[in-house]
Amino acid sequence: MSEITFIASKNSLPEIVRTGARLINVKDMSQINNQQETGTIKELNEESELIFIDDENLFNNLSISRCGILPNGFKKYITLEYVYIIEARLKSNFIHQTFDYILNLPKHIEVELWSIWDGYEEQPIKYRKIKRDELSYKDLEFFLDGSCCLVIEK
Repeated sequence: MSEITFIASKNSLPEIVRTGARLINVKDMSQINNQQETGTIKELNEESELIFIDDENLFNNLSISRCGILPNGFKKYITLEYVYIIEARLKSNFIHQTFDYILNLPKHIEVELWSIWDGYEEQPIKYRKIKRDELSYKDLEFFLDGSCCLVIEK
């Protein structure tokens, strides 16, 4: 079971690609990395690709990417046309960066933030509505407390 976080809207939303990570092949990695290679890396083909993080602080940034296909059973909860998966490695980054993201959307756009557990047939969803100009960090903390939907109106 895993909790998945979404943002949905009637309107298309800007995507945010997590920065700080890039694909690099093993051969280039060995030239960059002065540390001793682990046994696993030694066993890989030198053209194999790995995810390399230049600056771990940047990697903690928020990522918002379009969700092509909702997991089974989620369509009964999320009915809006544009659905995006939200990811952040740290809770504090999620709260602050999602807050900034929402406040910087065009004023006419309304969104729903969803937190749903994958793997459950039915789950009770807590709902809360709030006007965007009344949104606070505390509202986003509510959102991180289990299966819920936070509707942010214009």
